[in-house]
Amino acid sequence: MRRGIDLTRRVGLAVGIAATLVLAVARAEDQPRRDDACTSQCDDQSDKCMAAAGRDKDKQKTCDSEYEDCLKKCN
Repeated sequence: MRRGIDLTRRVGLAVGIAATLVLAVARAEDQPRRDDACTSQCDDQSDKCMAAAGRDKDKQKTCDSEYEDCLKKCN
């Protein structure tokens, strides 16, 4: 009889852990990331910068650098 109780506890524990993980993932997917707005703003600024840079490689590099700096501020 003891063996049956141990198995029941193990199965119950496994089910509990699995349910907790499923709920945690569901909650994480439902909540927007805090820095989505910031990242979106960086994307918009970078797009405008790249459009203004045209084919100028130096200006494009400056845009890339500014984009990376902007993203660092988002985290």
